[in-house]
Amino acid sequence: NLTEDVYLGHCYIHGNGINASAFEHNSYCECNGIVYEYNRYGPLRSGANGNALKDRSANCVVRYNWIESGNRQLDLVEADGSGIETLAGYNTTYVYGNVLIEPNGAGNSQILHYGGDNGNTATYRKGTLYFYGNTIVSTRTGNTTLMRLSTNSETCDCRNNIIYVSAAGSFLGLIDDTGVLNYRNNWLKTGYSNSHSGGAMQGTVNNQGGNVVGTSPGFLNEAGQDFSLAAGSTCINAGIALAAAVLPTHNVTRHYVKHQQGQARPVDATFDLGAFEAGSVPTTPPNAASGLTATANMTLGASLNWSDNSSDESGFRIERQIGAASFATLTTVGANVTSYNDSGLTLGTMYTYRIVAYNAAGDAAPSNTSSITAQGTAGGGGGGTGSSSGSGGGGGCAVGEGLGALALLGILLLRRRR
Repeated sequence: NLTEDVYLGHCYIHGNGINASAFEHNSYCECNGIVYEYNRYGPLRSGANGNALKDRSANCVVRYNWIESGNRQLDLVEADGSGIETLAGYNTTYVYGNVLIEPNGAGNSQILHYGGDNGNTATYRKGTLYFYGNTIVSTRTGNTTLMRLSTNSETCDCRNNIIYVSAAGSFLGLIDDTGVLNYRNNWLKTGYSNSHSGGAMQGTVNNQGGNVVGTSPGFLNEAGQDFSLAAGSTCINAGIALAAAVLPTHNVTRHYVKHQQGQARPVDATFDLGAFEAGSVPTTPPNAASGLTATANMTLGASLNWSDNSSDESGFRIERQIGAASFATLTTVGANVTSYNDSGLTLGTMYTYRIVAYNAAGDAAPSNTSSITAQGTAGGGGGGTGSSSGSGGGGGCAVGEGLGALALLGILLLRRRR
């Protein structure tokens, strides 16, 4: 049976794979119709050689994620004999609004692979990869290659990206060997080349103009991984309109918020380059929440209420202490939410709560604490709800050590294939 219309969002996916093996990945999906958004991908298990995000789907959209480390950050290849390769949308993939980070020494020097890897080129994705509004940061001391397009039947429309290497620009190549890359209105390090393959390159790289070159894109705080744009950055208003084929469904309307959140991207007449519009990301943390009260109910639950003292928070992190243990994150809720109901508590146990407002610039100081002792009998189910004048936010999920990515939605397919 074909899996369809999958949403994978607000997850922290890391620590997966098998030592010394390149066949297992942080996530691995094959379906018809999948959207990845607001996910944070971290390094794989120590010694594992898999990719961060590997996908074999039709109608694939990767947007507004933070993807750090892995053999490649993105490995988008052919369907594995499932018949997906015959479906409409198999030959078009959208990658936009992501932060893609390549640490020094992290596996393959290619950020992205698009096409196929099983040698049967007839089933490769071919068609067009639309790659726009992304921020790529590589701290490799050696070569970095933006992308591998598997054959000359794979094409990429590449625009409005920041493609930055901390090494000299001569260490940046745009494609590996084959494929057709049409690029325009990107920021690139001075001295970059079409390919590290030199004269042996078999593909085609078309500079369609509008690109900006320099030594620094003007990040607000590169060392602190704040890749929003500082005043005076040459990336501001350097973009161009998106390809007609991506509009209106895949317009860039949001941006990623650390971590596992997103918010609206400001709109003006001209796109800035990269994943963030200048001025769209707060430069200081929000004001702290206050006035927290926790009230025990008679169904082994607690009702929390607090005051929102900021207008620029991305959300609130609800932290809970059980007995004398340390505080740990219970969940997160969205901006403007001022209440939450915790449930499934243990009779007679003391629970202490605090609220932490956060945005892209960091965390506010914690609110006051408030404690209850669980009372009553079990009510309906575990978990909790948040509310405000609008709607509550969700917490997402976290995947840690081992092959936990398989449990995300019950649809991630772990294959012994690259």
